[in-house]
Amino acid sequence: MTTHDLRPRPLGSRVVQDAPQAVDEAMLAAVIRGAGEAMGIIDEAGVIHFVNEYGARLFGFTPEQLIGTNLFDLTHPDDLERNIEMMVTSDEEDEGPDWFSPRVLTRGRNRDGTYRYVSVTGGVVARTDEHVYHSILLRPVDDFVALHAALRATVESSVVDDVLERILEIIRLQRDRPLVCLARWVEDDLVMLGDPLPRELCEESRAPGSPWVRAWKGEPSRGTADELPAELREVAAEHGVQAFWIRPVQRGGHDVEAVITVWYPTTGRSLLAWELTIDFMIDAASVAIAFQDQRMQLEHLARHDPLTDLPNRRAFLDEIAKLAAGDDLGAAEPCAVLYIDLDGFKPVNDSFGHGAGDAILTEVGDRLRTIASPGDLVARLGGDEFCIVRSGTTSDEAVDLAGRVLAALTEPFPFVVGDVVDRAAAAAPMRRAQPIPGEHRSASIGASIGIAVGSSADAEDLLVRADRALYTAKSLGGRTAHLTD
Repeated sequence: MTTHDLRPRPLGSRVVQDAPQAVDEAMLAAVIRGAGEAMGIIDEAGVIHFVNEYGARLFGFTPEQLIGTNLFDLTHPDDLERNIEMMVTSDEEDEGPDWFSPRVLTRGRNRDGTYRYVSVTGGVVARTDEHVYHSILLRPVDDFVALHAALRATVESSVVDDVLERILEIIRLQRDRPLVCLARWVEDDLVMLGDPLPRELCEESRAPGSPWVRAWKGEPSRGTADELPAELREVAAEHGVQAFWIRPVQRGGHDVEAVITVWYPTTGRSLLAWELTIDFMIDAASVAIAFQDQRMQLEHLARHDPLTDLPNRRAFLDEIAKLAAGDDLGAAEPCAVLYIDLDGFKPVNDSFGHGAGDAILTEVGDRLRTIASPGDLVARLGGDEFCIVRSGTTSDEAVDLAGRVLAALTEPFPFVVGDVVDRAAAAAPMRRAQPIPGEHRSASIGASIGIAVGSSADAEDLLVRADRALYTAKSLGGRTAHLTD
């Protein structure tokens, strides 16, 4: 077997002793025809006089089909004026044979009528009595477009799967691409994006030695279908998978958030050629998932009370407005609003500190959640004020709900008084005040509740009426509920 010395050599070292001293035109022509960049020559009217194999194939044509046609007919109408201006500038500002115009992002028409983005540059290469000839160099930028779409979706979209799909486009739109699938667990459901891949080849298969099991533990793997466990090898064979590369998506090198599987239906291609692209996809996917998580956390914090985790006043008023607006059919239904204000909370908070007050408020939120039905809206409006909204209920049911809330909030509330300063010791001369270890205490408070019942279409008015009913309950001595007329 022939071996090659791939060690880096110093600049200027001679690897081939008898290198040709000149490159003839035939060699140059062969390089241009087979180059991996689209090259062509057009005249000042846009007529194509030459295009290499790659340039034609990039848009689904052969060179023979394009020569003699007009490049402007293959340009997106919205980009035509800019491209013509580039040619005119190239002609007027010709600074010699080495001058090329800056790269311009444009859209070229494929044979099937669709458009793809390319960057184009060029310059004047020859002048005759009849024509000015321009060289045109095109480079596909599908990955750039996919990246732009992914970044835009990351900022605009609230659905992370939409963003991840656009990231996978970076591979999907590449020439001669492998297939790619991203799998991630959302609660107990395995969500698979990208190219279809058998579920057995993505989830944490029980097959011993499964590379997907290792991937979910943070270990990447690459190989051929022959290296898979027997039962997975059969699945791969059924779907034509012969070569695979499995990479975990991790945040900070720790928790695996997703697994990307790249595979070829043939072993004739090297997956290593895609290594940097796949690395980019993994980083972009991790950023997208992290961005989504942080946005959801911020949105949650903006609409929830940080102490009780109940919806806050802003979220509550938004829900009241939606309730008043009705559903898509504009239907209204009976609705009850319970406006709750704690009795005896302020003295406990003032005597034992905010830590004790916070513990009581947190417990109030937990008790209200326990009493409420799944469809109820429970919110903390601020301070020691809470609210429950229940749809589809009657006055009697609303009064019964208020009674259960009163009973729950009359039960003692435990809390811990921590690091209390020994005041007697602090007052004594020459003695240092020592903190007393936290001790468990409890407080009995209660609540006053205003109740308003009516139509959900009048939910905003019901809230105002319930607030007034609350003041009536307070004026009756508190620890009671009042149903407004």
